[in-house]
Amino acid sequence: MNFGYRTDIWHPGILHAPAAHAFTPGALRTASVTWLPPQPEYCFLADPFGLWHAGQLHVLAEHYDYRDKHGVIHYFTYDPDFRLIASGEALSTPHHLSYPFLIEDGADVYMLPEAHQSGALALYRATAFPSAWEKVCDLMTGPIVDASVVKHNSRWWMFYALEGPD
Repeated sequence: MNFGYRTDIWHPGILHAPAAHAFTPGALRTASVTWLPPQPEYCFLADPFGLWHAGQLHVLAEHYDYRDKHGVIHYFTYDPDFRLIASGEALSTPHHLSYPFLIEDGADVYMLPEAHQSGALALYRATAFPSAWEKVCDLMTGPIVDASVVKHNSRWWMFYALEGPD
């Protein structure tokens, strides 16, 4: 699909099939995809995370602009028929943000955006999901990259990378 871009960019989409479908040879040629909206010139979306919440699909992604080299988190809300019904900026900080990992715990939704340039891994809680967030605390200090969290046997486990070539 040609989106008319003149730069090397990402263009995420929502696959209308189970994740395992992506690993079946040839299956993606016939799969239905809802593409996230095209972005302005010199901008792209990356690192999408989706969450069905209150009957709607909310996708949060890094919005990056090559001109200021700064990422912020945008949200895209879809109805059950995958029609876009709302979008906007969800979170912006003085530091570059990406990889908005989402965590649902009971009625609360949290986000762990990657912001290694800030020197800390901050946890945010949605005050009006998906468009408004408040910082809860810094979980760790250091150049933490792409933190992902899973709950297993009533314990939370976090996996992440460190900045650098190794």
